[in-house]
Amino acid sequence: MTYIWFRENQVRLAREVAAVEQLRTSSQWLIHAQWATDRHLYLDAVIRAHGHDYPVRLDYPAYFPDVPPTIRPTNAQFRWTSHQYGGINGPLCLQWGPDTWLPEVTGAQVLESAYALFHQENPMGQGHAEYANPAPSRHHLEAGQELRFQWGRFYVGQQLVSVLQAQPTGTLGIVRFSASAHDKIWFVLVHEVEVPGELPTLVDDSIPAFIRGENDKNLDLGVFFQTNLAPEALNEISLAYHLRGLLWQNRFDIGMLSKEVQPNALGLTTRPLGVFVLDNTNAIHFFMLLNDKVYKLGAVHTAVNAGVQRMPEYLEGLAEKSIGIVGLGSAGSKIAISLARMGARSFYLVDYDVFLPENVERNELDWGSVGEHKVDAVREQLSRVNAKIEVDVSYLHLTGQESNAAVAHTIEQLSRRDIIIDATANPAVFNVLAAVATAANKPMVWLEVFGGGTGGLIARSRPGRDPEPRRIRQVYKDYCDEHPASQGAQLDNYAAEDAEGRVRTASDADVSIIAANAARLAVDTVLERDPSAYPYSLYLIGLEPWWVFTQAMHTIPIPTEHVRQEAPAAEPAPIDDEKIRTLISELIDSAHADANPATP
Repeated sequence: MTYIWFRENQVRLAREVAAVEQLRTSSQWLIHAQWATDRHLYLDAVIRAHGHDYPVRLDYPAYFPDVPPTIRPTNAQFRWTSHQYGGINGPLCLQWGPDTWLPEVTGAQVLESAYALFHQENPMGQGHAEYANPAPSRHHLEAGQELRFQWGRFYVGQQLVSVLQAQPTGTLGIVRFSASAHDKIWFVLVHEVEVPGELPTLVDDSIPAFIRGENDKNLDLGVFFQTNLAPEALNEISLAYHLRGLLWQNRFDIGMLSKEVQPNALGLTTRPLGVFVLDNTNAIHFFMLLNDKVYKLGAVHTAVNAGVQRMPEYLEGLAEKSIGIVGLGSAGSKIAISLARMGARSFYLVDYDVFLPENVERNELDWGSVGEHKVDAVREQLSRVNAKIEVDVSYLHLTGQESNAAVAHTIEQLSRRDIIIDATANPAVFNVLAAVATAANKPMVWLEVFGGGTGGLIARSRPGRDPEPRRIRQVYKDYCDEHPASQGAQLDNYAAEDAEGRVRTASDADVSIIAANAARLAVDTVLERDPSAYPYSLYLIGLEPWWVFTQAMHTIPIPTEHVRQEAPAAEPAPIDDEKIRTLISELIDSAHADANPATP
């Protein structure tokens, strides 16, 4: 049965309707508000700012109030503001987004945020002047979010970057690189830098030999220019002669960039395929030079027996299950590949991040995936396990700076999977996924790897059989309070300090053990094995003597049955307003009809 939040939470629906009604009667700018449903609840409104009317739609997602609503223009002729995702009717970027959302915020407050944007920027009202008063931006995008729509990408290791940036303005030299096509991107990896007459060729020996190939002839030729050009000038280049002209104005020898290579300072006899330009901030710009066009690439910054039954019988049926995994880092990537090797064929992967060389130490991926989004790289790996695997991906940061509409779509996609796996170890993401799993009546599995590789935890929540996820997590917190660690300080990135203050880091094996146990728990859960191999919902797994663990592989099950009984639901507060009661009844009836259409 389709989950309809306002049918299950009529008290919150009444609050939303009342808040909008109060705003309409008390403000001078909200001049129209009409509620309706189309599976989702939405409000068509008109906001007036500086004498101009802006028709908008306030769209409540299926899992409101755990997910923020979206406001988008209706029937716009052009984009109203730079604080807007997508095209002319794309959702607005407002004060309330996935990274700032609080469940107690109302749709009326989101409308107020939209009005504040229109009032300040005045895109179409009286006295309008283009870009006269732009609203301040709260954007803080991660590198993976910035590269999301960049098909061409390049990576230069820190050792080579230091050499390039150390050159004085006016220096030109040679770079050699490999180029490879992935499923979604074209990726350039720089192997060598050469400054003629000054330095020997510097080779990035951290790059595996197989990427370079058997000899240097497999590398492509490029040139670099250390300039004092402004970044803005380089960002506007679209044609090869624009690039040549800009460099010529700055007195660089560009003979090697002509179609017919002319005598040049570097002694090149062939035209380079790539051009690296360092601007006056020492940032590197890379251009692919093809005929008379150039293609600018985005920088990926540094922060790695036939006929024999081989599948256990208990895994039968896993191919028919759909798996949602959020977080494709060290643990999530291992879980995904492990589940695929156990027979899973349908995946929905969610992660916003890009795979970097330093991730190779623990991730299931390797150097061949550097520069790709993790979801795309894992999808490629999954496709190599079995050609019949079907993988959908989302590049979103569920609790970061994103479009509300995009996050709502991703959350709905997750709610349709047979199981949700949280491999992020991020409390904010856990809370969102726990709310979705509970509302959608879907099982959820999650895990954590303790700092220093000392152990970890695995847990699950099955509808009707286990306490809901947030209650189980509270049991774990209570256990930690009752058993405080006598030594060790938790750090980031799987690291911890020991009693002597030395930093110890979890290894690939440490993460693999916890991830493998989580994968087994996920299979037991999604296949609804009866009897289950796991009589408890929460397990602590020790990898060495530490904290509550007496030895390696010391497993501690933690009872959670005592919190399974839900507290009695509070009696809904009476809704006094007859107009609101009538509207709520109409909305619920309409939503029920949409969710359950009559069949002839």
